[in-house]
Amino acid sequence: MNITRTSRQRSKSNAVEVDFKKMVSQTLIALSRQDGAHRLAVTTTIEGLFPFHGDTTLMEVIFTNVISNSIKFKHPHEMRPRLDIHIDLNPDQATMTFKDNGVGIGADHLGKIFDM
Repeated sequence: MNITRTSRQRSKSNAVEVDFKKMVSQTLIALSRQDGAHRLAVTTTIEGLFPFHGDTTLMEVIFTNVISNSIKFKHPHEMRPRLDIHIDLNPDQATMTFKDNGVGIGADHLGKIFDM
């Protein structure tokens, strides 16, 4: 079975309005016991007043993975580790940008980041 097709079908059947601010807040609470979580400053900016409908279970997985990685891979000498989340909503899509000041991904792994 094709994972992409399955995810797409699942997303359509479980689509509800996503509250991004609430999702980020709940994710931070869930990860608050992770070592170094208290030091990460998170800023969330949402542009656009359009509702976004999606599979909240899949969205929670995305937010958990990205925020957890920002905590785990913060730069060891950075005095103020941060994560900036920017969400741009329009009638057709939501574009999410995550930017942190962590150690980054090695060049040898960049081509594989979207592989299963």
